[in-house]
Order: sequence, then C-alpha cells, then structure tokens
Amino acid sequence: MHGPDTPQFQALRRSPAAIARTVKQRMLLRLVGSDERADARIIAKTMLRADEHFVALWSERYVAALPPSHPLTLKEKLRAADLADVPLIDRCHCEQSAFFGRNAQRRQTAAIAQSEDWAMALVAAGVGIAIVPEGVAKGNPDVAVREIEVKVRREVGLAYRASVPLADALEDFVGKLQKQRKVDRPPGRHVARKAPNPSPRPHGRTAAGS
Repeated sequence: MHGPDTPQFQALRRSPAAIARTVKQRMLLRLVGSDERADARIIAKTMLRADEHFVALWSERYVAALPPSHPLTLKEKLRAADLADVPLIDRCHCEQSAFFGRNAQRRQTAAIAQSEDWAMALVAAGVGIAIVPEGVAKGNPDVAVREIEVKVRREVGLAYRASVPLADALEDFVGKLQKQRKVDRPPGRHVARKAPNPSPRPHGRTAAGS
C-alpha cells in the first residue's frame, strides 16, 4: 500500500479496527511509486480525477509550520498579513490561495518543496515558513506550529477508477469504509458528493491483490 510520503499517512491508524483487520487478514497490499500502475490511490480530494470515485478517510485543517526560533512563534494565531514579505516554503499555490487572498502578491517564496517531508526539513533548517496540513506539522518535533486565521481544510481518502472492476479484497475494503462513514455521520446530515477539479500529481497509490 502506498500512501502520502509524510507522517500524515499514519492517520490511517485512526480507521476502524474492523477495517484494519480486513487489511491484515484478507488484503495483500504493496507500495508502489506514484507514477506506477495501481488499483487505488490515497490522495487529497482536490486531486480526484473525473473518472474516479472517492471514499473519505479523514479531514484536517491547515496550520503554519515555523522554525522554532522564528519571531512569529510569539503569536498564538497568524494572519495572512503576518506572513507578508516573510520567506515561505511553497508546495502548492492552490492550497494556500484561500489563506493569502489579496496578500498573495506580497508573498516571498524562499523554496519550493516537492513533498511535505522536504517542506518540513526546510522549515526546521530555518529556510522559511510553510502552510501545511496539521498532521504533517504536528508529526515533526523540529518545527513550531501555529494556527492561521482562515479555516482551510483538506479531506484525504481512497480514490479508485469508476470504470475498472475492483478486486474482491479491495471491493470489500471500500465497502467497509463506506459503511463506517455512514455510522460516523451525524443523524439528519447529508453531504452531497461534488467532483473537485482534477490534479496531475497524486500523493500516493495503492496496489491491491498482488
């Protein structure tokens, strides 16, 4: 099984025990590269392709990750204006647009990281500040974490092609995920499925039944 290349993949441990047993006892998974053929992907929902179904696994907010000695660590919550003209570590501009808004023109990019691991390494080295998912930042003891004023979140889940029949083990796994989501959803609350814009770069891929 191939998930995101960050500590956030550890959030799968929060999945129901029944699902964990299914993976352990009935489903053979192996890690593959992000550019290799696979039966499913573990991705942010914004990266969902038009021909894929999506089953949510977890949701998390974005936070600011700072070098521990940075002056902005004296603040409990950061505004977009606080980061104007401050060196930043970029991963994906679209994820940060909701936070920076009109201040986007005053952003100072110090580096562009290809992965969340690299972004955290650059932050820890004092190169700049990064806006990242909370699970990524709090999983790194070498950076300081601060809230941001805008409530930006990402939803991570399992994506698989709608046109390709699933292997029996993967189909069972997806069914248990969907059933658990219905149990966890508050009564009377219905969320309409909306297909997001596709993105060419996946976080991870899953090969099942090998």
